[in-house]
Amino acid sequence: MSEPTVPPQSPSSLPPHMRAILFPLQSAGLLKPSASEQNKGPTAEAKATSHPSETKPHPSTPEHGKRSASVHPSPSPLDGEKSSVKVQQSPSAPTSENSPASVKSNQSASDSEKGVASVKPNLVLPNKENSPASVLNLSELKVNTPSPKSEKSSSSAPLSVSHLQLEKLVPARFRISSMANKTIDYTLYLVADYDPEKLGDKDLVKIVQDAVEGGVNVVQLRDRSVNDTADVIRLATRLHDITSKHKVPLLISDRVDIALAVGAEGVHLGSHGSGLTTSARKLLGDKAIIGVTVSSADEAQKAARGGATYLAIGPLLLSTNENHPQTVLGTTGTKNILTSLSAMDEKVAAVIFGGIDDVNVQRVVYQSKAPFKGLDGVVLSSVILEADDPKKTAAAMKALIQQPPQFAVPNGIGVKKAKDIGKLLQSVPGVIKKLVKEAPCCHNMTNLVVQNFAANVNLAIGASPIMTSYGGEVEDLLFLGASLLINIGLVTPEAVQDYTQALVAYNGKGAPVVFDPVGAGATRVRRSALKQLMGSGYFDVIKGNEGEIKAVCAESGVQQRDIEFEKGPLTKVEKARLVKRLAVRERNVVVMTGVTDYLSDGERTFAIENGHHYLGKVTGTGCTLGTAIASCLAVHRDDKLLAVLAAMLLFEIASEHAALREDVKGPGTFIPGFIDELYSLTKQTAAGSNGWLAAARVQEMEV
Repeated sequence: MSEPTVPPQSPSSLPPHMRAILFPLQSAGLLKPSASEQNKGPTAEAKATSHPSETKPHPSTPEHGKRSASVHPSPSPLDGEKSSVKVQQSPSAPTSENSPASVKSNQSASDSEKGVASVKPNLVLPNKENSPASVLNLSELKVNTPSPKSEKSSSSAPLSVSHLQLEKLVPARFRISSMANKTIDYTLYLVADYDPEKLGDKDLVKIVQDAVEGGVNVVQLRDRSVNDTADVIRLATRLHDITSKHKVPLLISDRVDIALAVGAEGVHLGSHGSGLTTSARKLLGDKAIIGVTVSSADEAQKAARGGATYLAIGPLLLSTNENHPQTVLGTTGTKNILTSLSAMDEKVAAVIFGGIDDVNVQRVVYQSKAPFKGLDGVVLSSVILEADDPKKTAAAMKALIQQPPQFAVPNGIGVKKAKDIGKLLQSVPGVIKKLVKEAPCCHNMTNLVVQNFAANVNLAIGASPIMTSYGGEVEDLLFLGASLLINIGLVTPEAVQDYTQALVAYNGKGAPVVFDPVGAGATRVRRSALKQLMGSGYFDVIKGNEGEIKAVCAESGVQQRDIEFEKGPLTKVEKARLVKRLAVRERNVVVMTGVTDYLSDGERTFAIENGHHYLGKVTGTGCTLGTAIASCLAVHRDDKLLAVLAAMLLFEIASEHAALREDVKGPGTFIPGFIDELYSLTKQTAAGSNGWLAAARVQEMEV
């Protein structure tokens, strides 16, 4: 059975999905009835629904029957040149049977009885070949007519336009003048918001020109206010002149009609576009660039299967959708989406948006990377649009995106890491010798209960402790080459602000940071502090007990919770699997402490059976393990897992030695004996005596 053809009618009586295209064009003066229909005059319905600009001819419009006229909407601050968009009322247009312009307005008797207007909308787009313009006949559109049973359910959603006869409807040269033959570079993607009130006296065209010269690879024009379509078309035309010269694609946000009118390279369909890619592709042609906003793996896969060229994943940190503020993804959610895409046959590019700036962009790109797929680019808007020097800002942001973050440079890039536990143990003494030789500074932002204990542990193993939690001192301390331990025993708003300031500063210099999320899941305040810190920077090592590591898994931007790990105490295999999973997700090293400790960098996972039960009878021993780890990281960053392993074995074997001392009678006498043994083992190792390592009980976990 053939599909019903939409009869010639006024735009107001067309289906919703076509009105969305036709009304803006009509308002801009880009849609006109054919010459024959103008002679008949509009029906009552057409008169009632016609735009004021259609009832009165523009002063510059020639008399009826002339070949064509340029549309010159009212002057706008954005005017730099006259629009090249023309309308045509062409009685002399081609009249062959296959020509869109030759289709007669044969309204059926039933339509006449209903009083449906006989208006045939024709659109003429700029002719880039300088040949006589062709009429684009939109009345040949065919749509699926919903059955009476489905009318109610489909009334709120656009009707499918998958059956449009585009071969006749849209001549190829009118669809998209695309850069399809080149691989699109999405590295730096600029969303240029057309909002005159927000722009003030700034010239969006000049901003975009500067940004493109600074290295922007893709420009998307987004009309966030209710602007006249003609103004948007004039602006888009000017922007396209600029982007074309630099071979940069111009995409139009949501507006397929404007993309067609200016010959843009494509469109971005927004957060509800995953189901519309097929329709947009038929309208724009195979060469068009079509992007879709997605915030879940399901949406991403749907858009990819529908033919999207690229996906904009987000929002990452900042929700721009008032109706869906909960859809903030974080790097974890982003990685989940990328992982799902990597398993598909369809290959689609991916960019990230939402709350990205010069402080976090490198971390975002680094931590969002899935095992088989990373981000292809970063979306920016206000960072560039509001910059004093858009060109300089664009160049700086692009350089950051293309370079690995400082904290990742020493993370074994190009370094072969030992996987065999025997080889790792052989390397432990070298880390401790370097610690003694360099005596690195270790900046401890830790709770008041353990500051003295932690400082003494630092000194015993050869490091130089710095005990301050004030963020204002961070910049000066960075020049000392220190590592940082953030222990959230104290979670006042001022303390969390200080932690965040220090984290960002140390990340910027590539200095190692260890995170001890003390009691992270115990209270709402602590969960909030954990979430803020996990979203503010990168931790080289996360160390905590079972409950704290579970809290990190649940609060650091995860969309779905790991039910498997919420059922209570975990088995040995489950613990190993949990630390490995978190290490993979964060691209760092994770330590879970307990009777048996678990250590993983996502590639190698180990269980460590060393230590003594006295460690659990003294306040702050877990916190001081963190400072030992930070000290070893300060001198060895090529293999972070090795540095952590060295600190843990030194710390825990020293506790075993201390417990065997004759002067140690219990937890009270254990502390001074423990500090003495830390000092003794460190000195022995520096002197070349490594016999104490024979006590190491480390097992590789295959999970």
